Amino acid sequence: MKLFMFILGACIGSFSCVLLSRKDWYIGRSRCDSCGETLRWYNLIPLLSYVLQRGRCSKCGAKIGANVILAEIYMGCAFLCAAFYIEKDMVYGLYVLTVLIFLALAAIQDTNEKMVYCGILYGGTVVAALERSMLVLFKSGTKEVFVFLAAIAALEAAAVILSRLFSDKIGSGDFDILVMMYALCQGLGTVYAVTYACIAGCIVYLPLIIMKKKKRTDTLPLAPFLNFGTWLWLVSMSADIAF
Repeated sequence: MKLFMFILGACIGSFSCVLLSRKDWYIGRSRCDSCGETLRWYNLIPLLSYVLQRGRCSKCGAKIGANVILAEIYMGCAFLCAAFYIEKDMVYGLYVLTVLIFLALAAIQDTNEKMVYCGILYGGTVVAALERSMLVLFKSGTKEVFVFLAAIAALEAAAVILSRLFSDKIGSGDFDILVMMYALCQGLGTVYAVTYACIAGCIVYLPLIIMKKKKRTDTLPLAPFLNFGTWLWLVSMSADIAF
């Protein structure tokens, strides 16, 4: 099941990349952005086609952006992580999957454009909060739901304030992603997930900065690393499903 979920997620990730980056995605079949060649089915196999074609168009040889294969990885990993939970608790697993899809969409767009649509951020937060509230209501009762929603509201208000205070350093969308992560991982889980994300970010970017391939002032996409931290925490906790 896990392999199937990863492949399904990678397919959805490939389509999501087109949906978020191409305004005329609904017109005609998939095509090369450089020469306009219509892509065949074997050009659209997630991950495999990119590797076999060495990241280039099979007709004109134009380079295909790494954002394409990254989008497939983001969404594939989201579905893979959710599979750990779906196998044990279908309802909770689908909740995890829903939130991870929004987080993956944020990662895809952050990688492509260094920004994330408000619809993804706020939509993901609202959906995550509402679904979590339903789960908490059935398990713990009304009081706990109000406490949870109050925490979400407080965090969202803090995100607005922090985004204005650090507007020149951190994108406002990153704070909203943290709120979404809290709805999924809760307090301590979010701390662990952010810690994993920071470690991964340092491993990737510090060597680039040392080799002067990146500058400290460069805008760096944080959503992919926040996704990674969330995946890692979820997989580590999958043996003990609790909400």
